[in-house]
Amino acid sequence: MTGPVEAVDRFVAGLTVLDQRQLGHTKSAVVYGWLDATARRRGRDEQLDVRPIALQDLFTHLTQRSQDTE
Repeated sequence: MTGPVEAVDRFVAGLTVLDQRQLGHTKSAVVYGWLDATARRRGRDEQLDVRPIALQDLFTHLTQRSQDTE
């Protein structure tokens, strides 16, 4: 998801975050797990761009995370 820093931080609180990047007042975060319709609606209400990532990107994030914990 991508949007204002504060909104992204609120949204991802308590979720498994695989990656985060910030440029100025905009932040993007990759979270692991299923977001139901209520969560996606809440993200849109917070003016976040919530969308799935490509499967290849997910595997890349999971692999990097696994290597970081070893």
